[in-house]
Amino acid sequence: MSRIPGIQDQQVGFIVDRILKVTNKLRGAVPEPLRLMAKIGEDKLKALARVKVSSMVGCVF
Repeated sequence: MSRIPGIQDQQVGFIVDRILKVTNKLRGAVPEPLRLMAKIGEDKLKALARVKVSSMVGCVF
């Protein structure tokens, strides 16, 4: 079980709903990492993540 709760079926939009349904049909279940990736984070957190990743790979962007 992950610390961050994944997105629930009632919280998704049309496109994510289609992706989850196709994944469920192909695999029999929706993997937890896919639910976590579907959850949209805050813009501030995304910006911090971009800066951290770029510094880890040596990009000066």
